[in-house]
Amino acid sequence: MCADKDVAPGLFQERSARAFQLLAEAAEEAIAGTREVSGTVRIGLPALFGTYLVAPRLPALLQRHPKLCVELVTTMRQADIVERGLDFAIAVGALPDSNFVARPLGYGQFVTVASPAYLASAGCPNHPAELAAHRCLAYARPDDRADPWNFVIDGATQPTDVPAAARSDEMHHLAAMVTAGLGVAHVPMFAVADALRCGAVVRLLQAFEPPPKLASFVYPAARSMPRRLRPVIQHLASSVSVLRGTYRD
Repeated sequence: MCADKDVAPGLFQERSARAFQLLAEAAEEAIAGTREVSGTVRIGLPALFGTYLVAPRLPALLQRHPKLCVELVTTMRQADIVERGLDFAIAVGALPDSNFVARPLGYGQFVTVASPAYLASAGCPNHPAELAAHRCLAYARPDDRADPWNFVIDGATQPTDVPAAARSDEMHHLAAMVTAGLGVAHVPMFAVADALRCGAVVRLLQAFEPPPKLASFVYPAARSMPRRLRPVIQHLASSVSVLRGTYRD
């Protein structure tokens, strides 16, 4: 077999490797009933999902399927599913690319929080407009702009720009900052669920909270799902109800 002269050698090798992988997956399906699930499953996901959703559930999964190997890859790019050879990804929000199939995982709620110590010194905001007078901790998007906070005001979801006293491109950092009393943060609930339970942070502006965002398993539409992926997706999907207050069916 010869590479097409218009196809770069590296791309040709990548496509050839993928073709052989598909053949191996077809063979796996053909003998599925003769052996237990095995192989490596590469999952792309935001760092928070790896920490709070996937990692805590791996022991039970691998105890049930000891021949599986799970590899977590931190990414928020759907294109990485193909470019980095991932089996599937966990993505948040709508899927603009019809080349991918999405299976709903659940809905994640963003919450606005601050520590009791910060509120004691700065006061408690009762409306999103009052955040302009507060020290806010903002998420920095890949384009280096601060992500606006979304609130439901007068029946419509409205993005709200807030003054950023500190920023980070990692939600873990914002959760740690707000717990330490630095200011007000707008983060996924599961990032501060433990802090909320123990009273280290307080939930604010609950009447203005935005609708929860849909999280989905995403994989290429043209690719059949190998047998080894099914127990992983089923296990993670069935675990969603464990995260009470984080997702809802």
